[in-house]
Amino acid sequence: MKCKYCGKELSNTAKFCDECGAKTDYEEKTAVKTEIVYNYPKNNNSLLKSVVIFLVLIIAAGVGFGMWYLNSNEEENTPVEEKKDEKKDDKKEEKNNIVKIDKYSVTLPPTFSYYSFENNNYIQNEDCIITYMKYNLSYAQMINSKDSIINEFNAKGFNVTSFEPKNIDGFDCILVTGNINEIEYGYLFTDIKNETPIFFTISSSTLGSFNSEWFNYPIELLKNISN
Repeated sequence: MKCKYCGKELSNTAKFCDECGAKTDYEEKTAVKTEIVYNYPKNNNSLLKSVVIFLVLIIAAGVGFGMWYLNSNEEENTPVEEKKDEKKDDKKEEKNNIVKIDKYSVTLPPTFSYYSFENNNYIQNEDCIITYMKYNLSYAQMINSKDSIINEFNAKGFNVTSFEPKNIDGFDCILVTGNINEIEYGYLFTDIKNETPIFFTISSSTLGSFNSEWFNYPIELLKNISN
């Protein structure tokens, strides 16, 4: 660059001429520094959690409604006959808890089940089997005929080991024990409401030893008797 006044060679960055002192045309250009600021989004975990929870609740509500809708349709589409059959089955189960002894209805104790086999009605639980039938002698007649009854039993192969009158829970009974072919049995004779003589044959469900406490089971039956 030259000075425009005196013609002296000057440096390109000279502001004044070294010869004549005149101002040169040089202008210092100031670099403008541009700062770019990036505004990144803030990490908002609470907002994300809220959105996730909201979506989960919507899905759960949808599933619950769907299950309710399907169940309601299934109940509506159940045939009336099928519902009637279910009620009949319930009544059958109730009837199975009631047995007939002569003209009386007897409610079974909870542990017993009722069976009928070749016209032989009996009840059974895990301990014993109890067969019941009407008898031709009353309690009083049996007391007076003790010896003849024992002889009759022995003649039929039942070896009598005891013949004991006893009152059990207000019932006058005769308890007879014995065995047939080494299998132990028990008999309980009593009157139903002082009207119908009846006897129960009691034996082990597993052909095990006879337990005299099993005489209490027929009494449980008689306590639940009704006309």
